[in-house]
Amino acid sequence: MPLTYTEWTIKHTDTPPQDDYDFVVCFQHFDKGKSTNDPTPTIWAKTINEAIEACVNSLTDKLDQIVIDWKNINWVEERTEAGTINKKIKQ
Repeated sequence: MPLTYTEWTIKHTDTPPQDDYDFVVCFQHFDKGKSTNDPTPTIWAKTINEAIEACVNSLTDKLDQIVIDWKNINWVEERTEAGTINKKIKQ
């Protein structure tokens, strides 16, 4: 792991500032591999693509990281006529 970097984590939010914002990006800074702050909600987005774009635009160092918290992404499951299940990110 790099000594100093910033981590931008994308996940669904339960407490949006407005009803149509479904994703939050949390900022966390690391120094010598240890967190220097709690994850802080920084950016609100309506879609996951918007959240990713906001993260990319926020990168300031080549060591910065974008993380998608897959456990906290809401999924919609659809069953096809053939019986397979398709999962899509809930927007």
